[in-house]
Amino acid sequence: MPFLQTLGGGSAQGFRAGSGSSSDEWVDGSGGTETTSGDYKIHQFTSNGTFTLNSIPSDNSGFIELLMIAGGGGGGGRAGAGGGAGGVIWKRAQVVQQTGAISVVIGQGGNGGGPDNYGAGGGNTTFIGAGISLSAIGGGGAPGGNCNQAGNSGGSGAGGTYGGKGGSYTAGQGSHGGDSGGHHQGQGCSGGSYAYKEGGGGGYLGVGESGDVNGGKGRQGGAGAYFSISGSQVGYAGGGDGGGHSPWNGGVPNLSDFGGGGSGTNFSTGGNGTDGKGGGAGGATSAGGGSNYGGNGGDGRVIIRYRIQNTTGNLTCLLYTSPSPRDATLSRMPSSA
Repeated sequence: MPFLQTLGGGSAQGFRAGSGSSSDEWVDGSGGTETTSGDYKIHQFTSNGTFTLNSIPSDNSGFIELLMIAGGGGGGGRAGAGGGAGGVIWKRAQVVQQTGAISVVIGQGGNGGGPDNYGAGGGNTTFIGAGISLSAIGGGGAPGGNCNQAGNSGGSGAGGTYGGKGGSYTAGQGSHGGDSGGHHQGQGCSGGSYAYKEGGGGGYLGVGESGDVNGGKGRQGGAGAYFSISGSQVGYAGGGDGGGHSPWNGGVPNLSDFGGGGSGTNFSTGGNGTDGKGGGAGGATSAGGGSNYGGNGGDGRVIIRYRIQNTTGNLTCLLYTSPSPRDATLSRMPSSA
């Protein structure tokens, strides 16, 4: 399973030998649910609010670690595909150079689609103010059980149904949705063995599985990632599992740690994505007709962490700022490190 180790923020002085004295200057903030873990202060938001930077080091060397998760996409109704996970922005060392209020908006999960209808896309999560402007894009909503329906794009794309392609993703924030089995086989809407196996939604680090897989496999939502920014290892941003039409109406193994919803089992409604994890929702399953809905996507989250003291000695580290660990070419050293 993918695990992304986090280093935290605070002050560049806090990562050099001899730091930790009373004369050191540290970032100080307020807002959200506040906790401490060791040398770090942590702020978590699961609803809209304000994070205020009350003070920063006078030499502008301060930085925070920031994790943003958007809302997951809704699953498709009646043999629908899986919704895409909410987009992820992870800044290991976001430089802060001015104090002030930062507006935090948490993206809501998209509602599941009714029979044969698309689920709604997830809402964007934004972090705007004090010279910072960042937006994590909501996950793509998934199509229901209609011919040649493509998954919607988003932070991660939704799966496709009945010959349709998976949706595209936002660069650095997620992955592609899985194609329906019919698309992969070139069978279109109804021909061949795998036309009724719908695609899984994309996750942060994993593409949604396509339906073109032998036997009862396939349709699984893409993997998210584990982060330790909250003080413990937690998984986020998994894609929703794709549903299916008989005979592909059983459940598939669900990567539940990442918050993606499972597919409906034996002609039922798709599972919901987990709130606070931005999981994509599962698609419904069907035996032909039916009134089953797709699941609802999971709401997003914002977590901020920074160092408020240094009791552990020399912590000289290489710290990088990047929109995503998926795009190492954009990484750079903080100018103060």
